[in-house]
Amino acid sequence: MSKPEGAVTYFPLLHNSHPGKPHIPDSEGDCGLDYDDQRVVGVYTTREKAEEALQAVRLLPGFSAEPLCFVIDEWSVGEEMDEGFVTEFWA
Repeated sequence: MSKPEGAVTYFPLLHNSHPGKPHIPDSEGDCGLDYDDQRVVGVYTTREKAEEALQAVRLLPGFSAEPLCFVIDEWSVGEEMDEGFVTEFWA
């Protein structure tokens, strides 16, 4: 992907949940890609702010049962997508 001048980067904090299934971490240490639910906890202007938020919500109800299942991603507004398109169908 190419990032044109003026693109804005932001950092979503996501929580992957899979109640009733065993935790199988992937190589990045989160709960893997086999999750039933993904929640957007918040969107932050810096990775540091996302990490601070992660520490604050890790022990709250709804997240405390799976405290290691957070992901901080990095997305850009204005970024050109030139590969890797995926279509997902939800029932």
